[in-house]
Amino acid sequence: VEDQPENRLFLVQLLESVGFEVQQATNGQEAIAQFQQWHPDLIWMDMRMPVLDGYEATRQIRTSSAPATAPKIIALTASAFEDERAAILTAGCDDLFFKPATEAVLFEKMSQHIGVRYLYEEPAERSEPQHQRVPSSPLPAAAAVTAATVKTALQAMPPDWIERLQWAARVADEDQILQLLEQIPPSQAPLAQTFKALVDDFQFAKLLELTAGY
Repeated sequence: VEDQPENRLFLVQLLESVGFEVQQATNGQEAIAQFQQWHPDLIWMDMRMPVLDGYEATRQIRTSSAPATAPKIIALTASAFEDERAAILTAGCDDLFFKPATEAVLFEKMSQHIGVRYLYEEPAERSEPQHQRVPSSPLPAAAAVTAATVKTALQAMPPDWIERLQWAARVADEDQILQLLEQIPPSQAPLAQTFKALVDDFQFAKLLELTAGY
């Protein structure tokens, strides 16, 4: 349950890619309707949405379901304040998950709450001789700026801009990333050039790495 399309798409694609059956809703009212028809095992619930927020949707789902068949509900939130955490748990959520999402923590939360287990594929061994292996550069040649430069430039960008950039990188949405890069002021041109080079080189994981922690 998520009103932001790119966030919702990321979760749907990620969960479906490993075999989960998934339905989606854009607000709390739709979530209640979906729950009544489908009865999922677990709900990822954004807390701040139009029409009906995640707090009220969670409360209504809790009051309308028997304890034995009640779904697990994990709140999606960008806030780490203790008072908001308490309000989320009081509304009936079983746990919290802080945005931006990381795949490892997301899958671990599902394992904790509904007991699902995963089989991990071993990476294929490289067949080329050791002397032929060339270590990849941390940044493409067109993005030859220091991590410190990137850090300084990111500190000048709004947090919501960084979050949208991270979500776009997670779903490899090149068009969305390029639109966001156009919002970087001319004074931070090296940052725009760095990220543009990463997109051109399909290094979305590196882009996420550079923006981690902001």
